[in-house]
Order: sequence, then C-alpha cells, then structure tokens
Amino acid sequence: MRTQTLLKSLLLFALVVHILSAVAVFALKPESISTTPDPLDYRLAALNMLDYHIFSLAPPSYHAPQLLRTPIYPGLLAGTYLIDGRTGFVMILLQSLLLVIMGWLLFKLLRAFQVSENVALFLTAFYLFEPLQWLYTLQTMTETVASFLMLLLLAGVFLGKGIWNIPSAALFGVGLGILVLEKPSATMWVPFLLVLILVVGSDVWRARLVRAGVVVLFFLATLSPWMIRNHALTGHYIVSSSGPYNFIAFAGTPETVPLEYSLPVTHVTYNGGHSNETWYAYTTNAYPMLLATQHNLLEHADYISLITQQVVLAPSVWFGNTVLQHQESYGHEYAMISDFVLHPNSLRDGLLNVADTVIWAILLLFLLVGTGVLMRNPARRWYFLPLFGIWLATVCINLRASWVRVLLPIYPIIFIGVGVGLDFLLKKMRTLSSPSLLRRAEHNALSTIELSGKVVDLGGDSHGEYLTYFKGDFTSTAVNMDTDTAPKVFHDLEKPLPFKDGAFDHALLINVLEHIFNHRQLLSETVRIVKPKGSVIIAVPFLFPIHPSPNDYWRYSKQTLEKECAHAGLTITKIVPLGTGVFSVRYVLLDRLMPTPIRFAAYYTLRYATVWLDRLFTTSARILKKRYDPSEYALGYIVHAQRN
Repeated sequence: MRTQTLLKSLLLFALVVHILSAVAVFALKPESISTTPDPLDYRLAALNMLDYHIFSLAPPSYHAPQLLRTPIYPGLLAGTYLIDGRTGFVMILLQSLLLVIMGWLLFKLLRAFQVSENVALFLTAFYLFEPLQWLYTLQTMTETVASFLMLLLLAGVFLGKGIWNIPSAALFGVGLGILVLEKPSATMWVPFLLVLILVVGSDVWRARLVRAGVVVLFFLATLSPWMIRNHALTGHYIVSSSGPYNFIAFAGTPETVPLEYSLPVTHVTYNGGHSNETWYAYTTNAYPMLLATQHNLLEHADYISLITQQVVLAPSVWFGNTVLQHQESYGHEYAMISDFVLHPNSLRDGLLNVADTVIWAILLLFLLVGTGVLMRNPARRWYFLPLFGIWLATVCINLRASWVRVLLPIYPIIFIGVGVGLDFLLKKMRTLSSPSLLRRAEHNALSTIELSGKVVDLGGDSHGEYLTYFKGDFTSTAVNMDTDTAPKVFHDLEKPLPFKDGAFDHALLINVLEHIFNHRQLLSETVRIVKPKGSVIIAVPFLFPIHPSPNDYWRYSKQTLEKECAHAGLTITKIVPLGTGVFSVRYVLLDRLMPTPIRFAAYYTLRYATVWLDRLFTTSARILKKRYDPSEYALGYIVHAQRN
C-alpha cells in the first residue's frame, strides 16, 4: 500500500512538473519549440496534410515529390493541430502524459523482473526526470511516442497473461507495425521481439510458433499498404526514407549541387536552427543517387574496417548524451531549455558533460551486472536475452547522426537491466557492509551438510546465498510472505503449511524460528511435510542483537533446541555452536554500533584479531584451570535433525 501511494504521488508530481516546464518554455521562448530540423520537417508535413491533403515536406509550389518518411507521427501531430491552433503545444502535453504512463509501466516491468520496490521507485523517478527524456517531451518529436509503443509491447509480453492467444498475438503484430511506421529504425528490433514472443510462456512450442506466425502476418499486413505506396513512387519496397528521395542537404549555395540532382528544387534556411547555412534541395533524383552511392561504397567496402569502427564507436553511443550534446545538430536543443535561465558557460557545460558521462558509466556497469545476473538464472535467461540483443544492436549498429534518438526508445530495456544489477549489488553491499561472524560461521557449518531430492526452504530466499553452501544435487522450494525474496510459494509461516504429508526429502529453517511467534506449530508442520527419516536443518541465533524481520521473538539455547526438537518429533544428530568465544560475542554486539565504513574495515581487520583473542583466552583458561567453555558463548546454533 505504501509503495503504491508513493508511486502515484511520484507520477502525479512528474506530470505537474512536465506540464509546468512545457508552459514555461512556451511562454518564455516559444520560438525554440521545434526549430531543429526534424521537428520542423514533421510540422511542415503535418501542415501540408491539413492544408493541401498531400504528404510532402516541400512548400506548396514544390509539392512533388511526396514524402517517404513514415506517416504515424506526422499524422498524430496533424490531429493535435486540429485542437490547439497548430502551435504544437497539445502534442507536447500529450507527450508529457505518455511519459508519466511510461513511468508506471516501467515500474510494473521492473517488479515483473523481481526488482525490489525501493529500487523500482528510484529508477522510475530517474526515468521520468532523466534530462534527455525530459528534453524530448518539450518538442514535437517522435521519441516519446516510440518509447511509449515499445513499453506497451513489452508490457504485453511480461505483464498480465502476455501474448498467450491469437487475438493478443494479432494485436501485438499490429502494434509492432505501428512502431515501425512511427520510427523506422525500430525495424532492427523486430527479430528480437519475435524471439521474445517465442521464449516467454509455458505452453508447447507449437502454440508459440503459431502465435509468432500470427504476429508476423499482422505486422506485414500493417506495413504492406505503406510499402506498396512507396514502391509506386520509387520502384522499391522501402519502409522509409528520411530524406534522400525527397531532398538532399548541402552547405553553401545551391550552385554547389550538380544540376542533374536539383530539379525541381527549392531551398530554405532554418533561422534559429542548428545551422543557417544548410540548404535543402527537393528532388526526385536524389533517391536513385543515394542508391548508386551506397552500391559503390559496398562494392569497395573494407568490412573489417567498418566493423572495427562500429565497435570503437559503440561506447560513445552511451556516454555524454544526456545533459549536453556538443555535436552541431544537438547544440540548439540544450539552448532551448537553458538560455532563458542561464547564459552560456563553457566551464559549466564541461562539468555537466563530465557528470553526465560518470552517471551513464555507472548505469552501464549496473546494466552489465544485471545482464550477468539474469543470464545465470535459467528461468529468466531467455526472457532477457532478446532484450539485451536489442540494446547491443542499437548501440553497435547506430550511426553518429542518430545516436541519442535511437537510444531513447530502448531506455526501458536499459532500465530493466540496470534495476536487476542495482538490486543485486545493493543486496551484496548489505552483506558486505554488515559483515557478521555469525553468518560466516553458519556458512562454514552448512558447507559440511549434503542434501538431495526435494528441499523446502521455509522463510527462505529463492536466490539465497546460503543455498550455494550445501553439498549435493537438490531442488529447493522457497516459502515466504516477503515478495522481495521471490518465493515459489507465498505463505505466512504463522499458519499451517500448504503441503501434503511427506512432500519433501529435507526442510530448511535458516534464521527463521526466532521470527515466528507460533514456532512450535511451524516445527510440527515442518516435521509433517518431511518424509520419514528426512532431515530438518535449523539455524538460529543465540547471543546476537535483536533484528526484526518484521519481528524478533525468541533466542534458543542448546537445551531449548533439544527439548523443542524432541517435542516436534525430531531426533537431533548434531548441534554445532557458532562463534569462537566471548570476544566474538563482544565484536558482534559492538558491530551494530559502528558506522558502515568502519564496520566494513573492521570485518577484514578486527575479525581476525577477535578469533586470535578467543583462542588465546581459551588456551589461558585451560592453562590456569579456569572453567571456561567457548560453546557457552555461542552466537547461534546449527541443528541437524532427523524425522522419527
């Protein structure tokens, strides 16, 4: 309930902030909205659709040739012009609303990948206010809509029932076609999304192949009318041409363009755009010229050099694109937001670029860690592998001219990997920053125990580190009421267990009993679901600080454990006291009072001193014939018991 309240508050706050920022930019510097080349092209196309019923970028006197750029975004923009008097403001408000919906979908996807609620909330907030994302919602651009469509497709796969029947597969295929018609570069993602449909699901492969076939059929049906129309214009079944068929761009004056490529021709300058010296020549001959140039390049291409260059450039796709982009074509976009607040400052801009690079380098680390974690998990490996393929294809295939804009729609995929990696590292840091002599001693004791067959891990974690210490080949079923532990069975251990008698070969109660008020019932239920002669492994703290999770009720001495196990119908085969003596107890008690950096340092220094002091104290007591038994100062116990 608390998380849902925080999420709703975050989404509402983001919506208000984005709308206010749009109003502020429009009020203070309205000429900055959509004055970079692509947004202006979209506006020209939308206005020509409304005023002249033709899909073209050229002014009325040069309406031929028609535009090959995909139609979804210009059509959507033209629709908003019918509402707002053609200012573009309604489109910007719509993009702000879409961004907030995307934040909600991203949170749900992160939770579907078992990212903890706190990390999911943090990354959702980062996504909503990430500078480049924010910037592009303040322009009439395609990126927000493409991101929204991508998130809808991912939600269709991972949320709810997924792509599990023919109607949903048909809808997915149409959505995939609309994504490509909105952003043609999405074509490179289509094969990976088809693989995703095949690998996600639990039914037979034949049913998955049928659904994938339906997706492909409806995807092609959505694209076909547009491609047939383009074939009629160019003789080629192309999805999109961002310009070559329609115009060529050049610097200088129209006289620099060969005459055969400039009929019919007009030229415009973008005053206030990224360059006042760029002219556009609209021509039907430019597309064949481009094809001839491409064929010539491919005939003489050094493919090893091309691949090497792409690999070398790939890191640059990631770094330095969020706050500032000093490439000429992106310089104006930064000025759009900052000029009415701050004056240009090279030192400030340089520092922002450095900060931006550091932030994305850290996120890249989290992404790679998260990818590694998901690859190690057989249940999730094939769910994320196609998504990681989308990221690799986008980073390594991209050309310089479209780095930032092609990367934006796959932010959700990046954030899923980042979320898994960040969550994993935070859990590891909690283990490292709160080192425990008890936990170390437990792991040493567990490493001597061998398990086999079916094991129920009561109060356990599906990814619990302690499971890796047991010997033998076994499968574990985690039972817990904490969703962050990703249990296979969600259940309150204060209540009778939902399993048949003798359902498991072994049972684990690792640091659980002290948190269960009705611990005798749990012990009795544990014995019931274990087969005769099956083992029950119990780990409990003794001389150890209170640690509510959510409550901490009990401490068990050796005698108490013997009595409780006998009462439940267990025969103890071994009890292992944990810890080295009185100094280890003092260390553990003081450990809770130390700041995290000191605790971390102490674990790798004072811990060894504690062990040696306990050994020295035990030896001295023996020499002096003083009564001292280190086991009486146990931090906890490991009990190995067997069902009668």
